[in-house]
Amino acid sequence: MNETEQSIARETAISTRKRTAYMETKLAENRRLLRRPDLLENKLQETQKMIKRTYWIVGFMFLNLVFSLWIGGGDRVGILLSVSLLGILIMLQSFMSERERLLLMLAMQEEGSSQEKGEREKLTVEKSCVADSEEAKAQTGEDVVLPDLGTGEKTYKLVRWTVNDGDEVKIGQNIAFIETDKATLDLESFANGTLRILQEEGTEAAFGTVIGRIE
Repeated sequence: MNETEQSIARETAISTRKRTAYMETKLAENRRLLRRPDLLENKLQETQKMIKRTYWIVGFMFLNLVFSLWIGGGDRVGILLSVSLLGILIMLQSFMSERERLLLMLAMQEEGSSQEKGEREKLTVEKSCVADSEEAKAQTGEDVVLPDLGTGEKTYKLVRWTVNDGDEVKIGQNIAFIETDKATLDLESFANGTLRILQEEGTEAAFGTVIGRIE
């Protein structure tokens, strides 16, 4: 390692130690402020005064720039308006204390946390409702009803069961034949399970009548 590299390494090490010492000092100061509410309040007041002075200085500089542009010529109306509004906003913000800014930030964070918590609770409730619904279905089974075939007829005839009571059925499997005035149609299972027959063959009933149950 030559002399230049050694010099750079020393400067880097010194800079790193300075940054580390500064961070440790600020951390210790922040801890001390947290333990002393009165010191924290004084710190906030000092910061507020400094920010106010900065806002007023920057705002004055912008307004001065606007005035200079206006004196120089009136062909930059958009720039004048934009800079004017910016300067006014900067000065208006100086009236908000640092404490109020901190409270506003905390309120926004609290609102975000509340919304996230509400979404989590809503999701938990929805999952619980789905689980309860599935459990209820598992306990009571699914009803097999005479469907509305859209023929305009009020009653249909259960011609014949293609499976026996207690047989296992699968989704899409033909389990019965239904007769209308115009045709005989298949009735398919819409669930997997054990079929319990509740209506005998030859029964005529309105659509929506429960004729069986799949458990």
